[in-house]
Amino acid sequence: MQLQDKTLVITGASGGIGQALAAQLAAAGARLLLTGRDEEKLMQLVAELPGGAGQHLVLEANLQEQAGVEDLCSFCQELPSGIQGLVNNAGVCDFGLLQDMSNTEISATVLLNLAVPMILTSRLLPLLLQEKEGLLLNIGSVLGAIGHPGFDVYSASKAGLERFSESLQRELADSNVHVMHFNPRATHTSMNSPAVIAMNLAMGVKSDEPAAVADVIIRRIKANQFSRASMGWPEKLFVRVNALLPTIVDKSFNRKLELIKRYATAE
Repeated sequence: MQLQDKTLVITGASGGIGQALAAQLAAAGARLLLTGRDEEKLMQLVAELPGGAGQHLVLEANLQEQAGVEDLCSFCQELPSGIQGLVNNAGVCDFGLLQDMSNTEISATVLLNLAVPMILTSRLLPLLLQEKEGLLLNIGSVLGAIGHPGFDVYSASKAGLERFSESLQRELADSNVHVMHFNPRATHTSMNSPAVIAMNLAMGVKSDEPAAVADVIIRRIKANQFSRASMGWPEKLFVRVNALLPTIVDKSFNRKLELIKRYATAE
C-alpha cells in the first residue's frame, strides 16, 4: 500500500507509539490528522514532522467524552481531501489486582481501548469506503492474546479489539478497505507505571522502543501484509502456545504469581 499523499487519522498521537507512527508515516509522505488531549504536545510533534504544520493537522479531543468523538468525526467529514486511513492507537493501561480497581477505572479502560475504536470505525468507515483504497489499523497488545495477571481489564479490552479487527476484516474482505491489527509487546512508553517497569525488569521481560514498533508496522503496510500479527520473541511463541495449550502458560504464570502480586499491590 502506498502512503504518499494519503490522509491518515491517528488517535493518541502524543503517546510513544503514536509519535513514532506519526514520524514514520510523515516520512513516507502521508498527510496526518493528529488527535489527543494535549494540544501543546501535538503542535510540538507537528513542528518536528516532515512537512510541518503546512501538511499536517492537529485536533485536541478527549475521546473518553462524547463531545470529543463528535468533534473528531465532524472534522474528518469536513476535510476536502477526505480520509484514507484511521489508526486507532489511543489507549490506557491500568495495572493492579482486579479487586482493587474501581468501577470508574474499569469502565474508562474498556471505553477507550475497545468502545471508542469501534465507535470511531463505525462513524468513519463510510468515508474510507468512498476512497480508492483505505486503511484501518488497530493497535492492540500481546496481552490481548495472553491473559496476564494484574492486567485483567486491559487484557480483556485488547482481546476484544482483536476480535473486532478479525470480524471486521472478514466483513470488509470484498471492499477496498484493508483492516490490520498489530500487537506490540512491552514497549518503552509513559503508559507504563513505575511498578510495571520494575516488574518487567524483575521478570526479565523484553521491551521495544516505540520507533521499532512503528518500523515493523510501516514495513508491513508497504508490503501489503495486513494479517493480524504480534511482535517479539518469545511472545510470538507464547501466543501460539496459549491458544493451543493454555495450561502450559498457566503454569508459567503460577510460578511468577507471587512476584506479580507484589508489584500489583505496590501501585
